[in-house]
Amino acid sequence: MVERMWLKPCPFCGHSILTTDQERDEWHVTCGHCHARGPISYGYDLCRESWNKLGNMAHPVPPETLKKLFGSFPDLPERDDK
Repeated sequence: MVERMWLKPCPFCGHSILTTDQERDEWHVTCGHCHARGPISYGYDLCRESWNKLGNMAHPVPPETLKKLFGSFPDLPERDDK
């Protein structure tokens, strides 16, 4: 049995609705929430690895600070890089 690489949440919006797509011999990961597209790679596992190397760009300001400034944000996913 082949073990597939786990994908990190979208670095742009933080959601985990992700697909691995192929167009000819090019592969990429796409976020189903914000439609961000990861780097193009020439292999399934390589594209998933490239996606996981993207930095966490979701919520550069901590959610706690945003809540203090603007009220509640129920759609913000929790950050795991505290």
